[in-house]
Amino acid sequence: MDFGGTRLKLGVVRAGQVVAETTLPARAHEPVTEVLADARMALERMWVDQPTGVAVGFPAIIDRPTGRILTEHGKYPGCRDFSFPDWVRRTWNLPAAVENDARLALIGEWQHGAGRGCRNLALVTLGTGIGTAVLLNGTVLRGVHHQAGNLGGFFVVNWNATPGTVESESASHTLPAEFPNYEVVFGAPAAQALKERALRVWGALAVTLVHAFDPERIIFGGGVMRSAAVILPAVQARVDTEAFMPGGRVPVVAGELGDRAALLGAEWLLQERL
Repeated sequence: MDFGGTRLKLGVVRAGQVVAETTLPARAHEPVTEVLADARMALERMWVDQPTGVAVGFPAIIDRPTGRILTEHGKYPGCRDFSFPDWVRRTWNLPAAVENDARLALIGEWQHGAGRGCRNLALVTLGTGIGTAVLLNGTVLRGVHHQAGNLGGFFVVNWNATPGTVESESASHTLPAEFPNYEVVFGAPAAQALKERALRVWGALAVTLVHAFDPERIIFGGGVMRSAAVILPAVQARVDTEAFMPGGRVPVVAGELGDRAALLGAEWLLQERL
């Protein structure tokens, strides 16, 4: 299960292949327990054999040992302290693994997509919200408080003496009503200021990831990457001109797995947990 701000993506994965999948409206304004009632029915309709376990990607900081949600960021009200492993155990008597959604997408791209063969990666997901995740020396970076590498909601930017975060300055949910998504923004001359601000924020984020984690490449994914032809050259130019890279250039690339990145990362996550 991959919980997004707009869509809830469900799938069955076997040996690195998505063998069944479906998508439901995320209903992120509702409690997670209500959303799970529909998710349960949708998953059970896809199951042919009893699964070995359930993996979940969720837009929050997750306590790894317990699978408990530690933070609530305006999605799925009341989700803090909810335990997916407890719910899965009560519902199906199966083991479960839970991870931050951006980190799960990173795992998917590392194992099956644009990060194959790399030991050091950074990933940025651009969508309703913005997340980041890091692979360092072949290890998924988590940290003692489970938030290492997660800069989307914490990296402070200050363009006009007003503090903000990458997410508050450039996530899709912050766009004004007349420009409902970035495809519209990038195609509308009247939205030039929004376009420039977003590319500036995302470029600064990429430079920060280079300086902090020294990745082999930075992968950009998420629904906003339908506009990759606009985003990638602008971010790459920012990295090339502003990042300190004496050991070599860091490529900025698009994810290869699209909506399936977290689903494909789920199998690895569950194996790690078990």
